[in-house]
Amino acid sequence: MAQMARLYSFLAESMSTDRDVVLATLKLYPSIFVPLKWGNAREQVLRGSFYSVGDVCWNDPTAALNTLVSITDKAQKAGSKEISPSVDSGSEQHVCVKVLSSFYPELKSFFVRDCQVQERPNFSAYINVLRGLAAAAPPTLAFDQVIIL
Repeated sequence: MAQMARLYSFLAESMSTDRDVVLATLKLYPSIFVPLKWGNAREQVLRGSFYSVGDVCWNDPTAALNTLVSITDKAQKAGSKEISPSVDSGSEQHVCVKVLSSFYPELKSFFVRDCQVQERPNFSAYINVLRGLAAAAPPTLAFDQVIIL
């Protein structure tokens, strides 16, 4: 994680001279690394995926996205069918937005202002969370998790 934070810090510093190149690259390719799970050590090597600017946001003030991930994890461990934190919408699949603030707290300005990452999920992302909660797990599992909030 520390290596990725250093890379994004370097890109943030490069924005003053190569802004158009940096923005074009970040928007053209999935370039924002989000680990699958947060590790305790900042220097720890973590598994994760790269996402495009439209697939991430800075913060989720409701914590609903984390709730959906938690419920789908519990449902999978309980033996439910293969579920991922995404919602099938006809022929198109809407993946839940990934939140960056806990992984890169010192880089808010770079991601939000420079890269134009959304400050928080948009309305449709929250609708997808509701649909995901309904589809992801038995009602009792979802109810127990939601009550914790």
